[in-house]
Amino acid sequence: ETDQYQGKPGGSVSAFAVEAATGKLTPINQRASLGSRPCQLILDKEARNAIVANCGSATLTVLPIAADGRLGEASAPTPIGKPEATADAVARCLTLDPSSQFAFACDPASDRLFIYRFDAAKGARVEFNSPVSFMQINFPGGAMTAAAPPWSEMVKYDLNTGDIVWRIPTGVQEAPPEYGIPNNTGVQFPRNAPLVTAGGLVFFATGPERKFRA
Repeated sequence: ETDQYQGKPGGSVSAFAVEAATGKLTPINQRASLGSRPCQLILDKEARNAIVANCGSATLTVLPIAADGRLGEASAPTPIGKPEATADAVARCLTLDPSSQFAFACDPASDRLFIYRFDAAKGARVEFNSPVSFMQINFPGGAMTAAAPPWSEMVKYDLNTGDIVWRIPTGVQEAPPEYGIPNNTGVQFPRNAPLVTAGGLVFFATGPERKFRA
């Protein structure tokens, strides 16, 4: 974590070749991270890009990695917490999802987790996607909790044996298509208990959809 590189404000990222037999490191090259105190670094799944979290300046940058391991120039910095960045923001705990489509970074100053879209194929800079406040992902037209599905389902038990007779998801969670949410997860916030009629019909309300289902 450094605040200066080649006499200018900001830190740097270094690439090394590893000798498999001995573990010896040989320097390849070094690049500016375009932010102060770079403290976290992750590679995308193809090891073609390095995403760097600059803790001091609370920014993320992307450095392309050549076939020989050489680092390219860093992309323009993306502020942590944009558009809600504060002077106290810091970049911590950087990680990528398994598909390398989204980067996640924590800002202890605002007590939030932020999500950024990343295009590994283009080696593009990370772009602010949506903030997660109290583990809630906000997007235009809705929100959802940051927890893995399935989220809710209606289950019928045989009270004599305790066995499950059937189970079905309660509704469909609405989310942007790029989130890839399947239609069998159930909604995150179903409302109230089901209503069962004498004729065997079951009614259930789903909060996010604002629907009654039968």
